[in-house]
Amino acid sequence: MNEKYTILLVEDEQPVAESIVASSKNYSEFEIIATTDLISVAFELIKLKRPKVIITDIELTDGSGLKLIREIKTSDEFLNYNPYLIGITSYTSQHIRQQLKDLVDYIHIKNSYFDTNNIFIELQYTIQSIESNRISQPISPNDKEKKIEDVISEILGHLYTNPKKERHQRCVNKIISLAIKVQNEDNFNLLDAYKKVAPTIGLKNSNAVNSLVTRYLDEMIQKTDDSILKKVFKDCHKPLAPTAREFFIVIAKQAKNKLDF
Repeated sequence: MNEKYTILLVEDEQPVAESIVASSKNYSEFEIIATTDLISVAFELIKLKRPKVIITDIELTDGSGLKLIREIKTSDEFLNYNPYLIGITSYTSQHIRQQLKDLVDYIHIKNSYFDTNNIFIELQYTIQSIESNRISQPISPNDKEKKIEDVISEILGHLYTNPKKERHQRCVNKIISLAIKVQNEDNFNLLDAYKKVAPTIGLKNSNAVNSLVTRYLDEMIQKTDDSILKKVFKDCHKPLAPTAREFFIVIAKQAKNKLDF
């Protein structure tokens, strides 16, 4: 590990934060460049500094560290940003651990055996393992996004599209892209997706996005051959009248099956 890995520490217990900072000085490849105990401040620091590693507690002063982690992994604002994520928690419930396991690179439990030096030992192993397993010419973030767009376009190419409604199509593609990136489809919140997409396509708010999506789906259903709709929405409860959320999830599932990353 010849590279220097910058770290953002998000921790609201001062003694723990101080211990982590002190331990980091024993590992020359790591540098803690900022600390905070607030999720709101963490977001601003991430936007500004783009640390290569984020170490975050789960129970923080202004909310859950899970929210911070999910936003980093799903927001368009952090689309080409993939830091190493380390979760620290005093929770021992299987439910919390499973949520963390699905979101972070590894977890540290605050118990009687908690040693902040182990954070950096595990971080060394994690980085070495991940980077050694990468193929020699990994797909770049831009290529990855292009591939996602191509797969979505391929699937939607079998459906009715109106060339005069290019913005409608871009909106739909962006929402499907967000649906692809969620770990569990139950976590796909359509209103949140609308809010994220609105400013990227020049719309004022989620209501404007909803109106645009509704018009797109209504026209598509009217103009598309029924047999195609039945095939695409075979997993929906109402094949000929899918809800917008069902539409995005079904297309996202099809896209995931075609993607190899």
